[in-house]
Amino acid sequence: MRIGTPWSRTARLAILPAVATVLAASPFFGPPHITVSAVNGTPPTPGAVFAITTEHHTEEEWAEVSAQAVTMRGGKRVEQALEITRSSTRGRYGVRKQWEIGAPVLLVFTIKQGDHGAHGMASALVKIDAAGTVVGIENLTERNARGDVYPRGATQADLVKALTELRGEL
Repeated sequence: MRIGTPWSRTARLAILPAVATVLAASPFFGPPHITVSAVNGTPPTPGAVFAITTEHHTEEEWAEVSAQAVTMRGGKRVEQALEITRSSTRGRYGVRKQWEIGAPVLLVFTIKQGDHGAHGMASALVKIDAAGTVVGIENLTERNARGDVYPRGATQADLVKALTELRGEL
């Protein structure tokens, strides 16, 4: 084939199965993303104090979005599942205040893509001091060998570090 010569009909038809395969597999490309922000203005759902925006490459029902509050009481770590409310917009959720003020609390928001996160996971941490003030929101990421930055799920080490920082022990 010479440069500038249009592809033959046979060549165009031969590439169709490859294109179809790539398009069929595209829901599994790339990890999910999650962004958490304090609500300023109209909440995504009634009463929400945090807005969650997720992006993933699968159907809505394939992405599991969860949240939990983690705090220390009497020297023991206490975890409480938080109720997340889906908004009318795909990938948008709201979270009402469901945790106590008086001790620092760490909110952990996670999206899992595929069964049990088989196609990726992303987490965001929200640090709240004992007075109930948000002191930090962090979207967890990691860098691959090429230097690309990707979202990642929270580890136990992330939770311990964040709780230690909140309690002022670092």
